[in-house]
Amino acid sequence: PAIVNAKDGASRYLFMNSYQARIYGTTPEAAVGRTPAEVLGAAYGERIAALDRLAMESGAAIPFYEESYPGADGAVRHWLTTKVPLFGADGKAMGVATI
Repeated sequence: PAIVNAKDGASRYLFMNSYQARIYGTTPEAAVGRTPAEVLGAAYGERIAALDRLAMESGAAIPFYEESYPGADGAVRHWLTTKVPLFGADGKAMGVATI
C-alpha cells in the first residue's frame, strides 16, 4: 500500500488514491477540491501545504522525509514521503504530487 495524491497550486487535492482516503477517513471523491487543512486539520494541513509550496517554488523534488500521522482509526502510521512538482505545458510548476 502507498499513499498517492496530486494537488493544484493552491494545495487542493486533484486526486487521492483510495488507500490514502481510507486512512484519512474520507473518500477520493470527497477529498477532491479540499486542502490538507480541510481534510487533516489545521496544524498538520498547514505543514503539508508549506511543503507543497516549497516543491512548487523550487521546481525540485523534496527527497524522502519521515512523517507520522494518526489515521481515522487512531493508529499512528509512519511514512517515508517525497513530493515532486507537477509542471504545466509552459514549464512552470502548477501543482505537486506526493507519494
